[in-house]
Amino acid sequence: MPDRSFRLIRMSYPLTGICESCQKTFLSRTEDATQAERELRISFHEHSCETREQEHNTAIDDAP
Repeated sequence: MPDRSFRLIRMSYPLTGICESCQKTFLSRTEDATQAERELRISFHEHSCETREQEHNTAIDDAP
């Protein structure tokens, strides 16, 4: 698994974070900042990164 890092990119409601490895964004609708950050970090740790090449190949493979 590649080294991944999480970064908060918006600290106000709605709290938003990003995986710097695959650029996947995470958004929380929770207004409490502490709870929202915890939710985002849990989502980040549970996700699997896909490289841009994998996403591109999937789109081509799904074409008719």
